[in-house]
Amino acid sequence: MKEKNNHKAFRALIILGIIVVSISFCIYLFSSASFLVDEIVIKGTNRITNAEIIKRSGIRAGMSTVFFHENSAKDSLLKNPWIKEVTIVKEYPSKVVISIDEYEPFCIAAFEEGIYLYLSETGKKLGEINHREGLDYPVITMDGRHDESLIGEAIQLLKLSKTSSILSWEEISEVKISNRFGIRLLTNDQRYIDFGTGNLISKWYKVEKIIGRSREINLTEEYINISSENMGIVDFKI
Repeated sequence: MKEKNNHKAFRALIILGIIVVSISFCIYLFSSASFLVDEIVIKGTNRITNAEIIKRSGIRAGMSTVFFHENSAKDSLLKNPWIKEVTIVKEYPSKVVISIDEYEPFCIAAFEEGIYLYLSETGKKLGEINHREGLDYPVITMDGRHDESLIGEAIQLLKLSKTSSILSWEEISEVKISNRFGIRLLTNDQRYIDFGTGNLISKWYKVEKIIGRSREINLTEEYINISSENMGIVDFKI
């Protein structure tokens, strides 16, 4: 009986020894020069510097590729408002590739205290206006308190203009939103269109028809009020 117990203890010691040796070998291997980061490749950046990507991700040359955590690095990078998506690939033994997908500015919005921010096509606030990005975007201005739902409707109109051959995104100078009157669109050549609120897709197509028919008879509209779905008002330039 005693001999049997000694045999079991001996086997347990062997197994424990194998485990300890295996763990030690893995630690040695993964911390060896073969598994240390010596190449960091950053792709897709246009507005964000490589230095910021490296700082936010926490990666650095000489750290172990094994112990670099992609998920925490990705979460940190996504805190930058310009970053839409991040993909991090570890190419063992010593290379890390970080691919960045950035948001593109879609319009500018004027907020309280004279702050102008770029907005994405989804309405995400990206950052303050600057010379690098430029100012050649439609501007959403607000008459009254900040209203996210009206900003969303203004962006919806701008999206419709992106695919329109009648009233294009490039022609739109300003989209003015008001808690009282809804949405007014101003073009670069000083035409005004009042949309009110709600059912914007239907109203947009009615506006396209009005403009299209006006062009057919060589008239140029100066003002369109389509805020009521039952009736539209049009003034023409003389």
